[in-house]
Amino acid sequence: MMKSKRILKWQNIVLVSLLALVMTSALVLSACDAVAPKGLSWEDGAYNNAYEPEYMNEDADYTIKPVSADSAASSGVIERKEIKNGTIDLLVTDVAETYKTLMKLVDGAGGYEFNKNEYRTGDVLSISLTVKIPPARLSWLETELNRNLPDGSIKRYEIKSEDITASYYDLASRLESARQSLARYEELLAEAKNVQDMLDIQREITSLQMTIESYEGRIRMWDKLVEYATLDISIRSVPVQAEKTWRFSTGSEVLDAMGNGFITVARYLWITILWIAVALVSASPILVPAAIIIVVIVLIRRRKKAIAQGLIQPREKKARTIQQTS
Repeated sequence: MMKSKRILKWQNIVLVSLLALVMTSALVLSACDAVAPKGLSWEDGAYNNAYEPEYMNEDADYTIKPVSADSAASSGVIERKEIKNGTIDLLVTDVAETYKTLMKLVDGAGGYEFNKNEYRTGDVLSISLTVKIPPARLSWLETELNRNLPDGSIKRYEIKSEDITASYYDLASRLESARQSLARYEELLAEAKNVQDMLDIQREITSLQMTIESYEGRIRMWDKLVEYATLDISIRSVPVQAEKTWRFSTGSEVLDAMGNGFITVARYLWITILWIAVALVSASPILVPAAIIIVVIVLIRRRKKAIAQGLIQPREKKARTIQQTS
């Protein structure tokens, strides 16, 4: 009976202790919530790290989250961002004239020439250039090229698009967050109470400024690529074959033709001989053993044939004859 009373007493003590511990924890948590600052703050020179921007927190999620169409629409900046690039190959009889026609069309489309290279092989001219035109005028340019150039001149007309809408607005959102954080840090710099605090804040401000400049540079680059499509254009000349004629007006032309013909024939003969020599040398590891085997077989057959005709004696009979004679 006494044992049961002791057990009951200890159970009551444990229960009361647990209840007291739970109440104490609840009071501590509520006190923390009551005194917690609502934003970035500096108290007694100590920075509250719990309120660092998300992209500076070691535990932050750095996964890129594309901006949704709804959020973009609510901010009034929804617009599809596409980068268009193309390749055009032209094969014409007059390269210079075609280039002039092309540049008139590019100017008419509101574009401009970005770079240009000319190549000459003898009297043959080739031009490669890069032009920039508004994407909305690409269809117009294709139509005008077909209308102004001879049929079959356009050997290739290819346009490719890259949709960067999600990446563009995601980077724009990150840029805005970085600017807001920079403004808050500048406010903290004005409120800093000692040199160490000022140095810490200035270090964060410098890092944010570099991040903002990087984001702004990338957005400016994307804006340029979206504003103008890039076209790589090649203009080449149609190979013109000279008309062959066999009419000779003077004796020197006949001699020249005969000499050129002899040189051409001799050149082809020499090349043929060289190729035959190369083939023989390359096949010598196979041809030499095969030739030796063939010669041995031929000699054996000839000897057997001579023995059968009695022209020569077999080696055994010849040896016996020599022994009898001796």
